[in-house]
Amino acid sequence: MGLLLVYLIVVVIGQVAAVVLGLSVDQYVNKGVGLIAFLTAFFTVLVIAWPIAVRISRPKTA
Repeated sequence: MGLLLVYLIVVVIGQVAAVVLGLSVDQYVNKGVGLIAFLTAFFTVLVIAWPIAVRISRPKTA
């Protein structure tokens, strides 16, 4: 259960960053490019968040 909670927290933080990135690119470049930037960041967060969550929640060994 702890691993899923850590994964959820990492994903939420990453998705907030993806939205900020997408909106920033939207504002300064183009809406199409902003959508591509957002979708790339969105799926990258989903893939990268799992190994990060596993590393964070790994049991500590002596």
